[in-house]
Amino acid sequence: GTPELIAKRKETVRQVMSYQPVVAEDHIRGMVTYIDVYGNVISNITQELFKTVGKGRPFTISFSGRERDSISSISKTYNAVREGNLLALFTNSGYLEIAINKGVEGSGGSSSGLFGMQLNDVILVEFTSNSK
Repeated sequence: GTPELIAKRKETVRQVMSYQPVVAEDHIRGMVTYIDVYGNVISNITQELFKTVGKGRPFTISFSGRERDSISSISKTYNAVREGNLLALFTNSGYLEIAINKGVEGSGGSSSGLFGMQLNDVILVEFTSNSK
């Protein structure tokens, strides 16, 4: 049937804000949007946004206020780093992920468990200048 037959007409629409990363010339401030069953942390920062803002510049990725545990490279696979090491990579769907190679609970700990990362926590990507 027509929409009028199967539902009541709404005069107002409730708008829901999606959480988008905050972008500046030298950084992207994203957030944790998902933690998978392995404790890997998925952000709302896309690979396309990372490339657009980064323009090939050096960077550091920090999270949960732990600058000493920052990441300065993007891995292509989990095995690109030694077992137990922290890494960043882009998921098949194009989102920045923070993980620990072979870091499943019981074998060293997950990135979310070891670093206390939770949904909505901040992930900060800071880009530096290519010039010295």
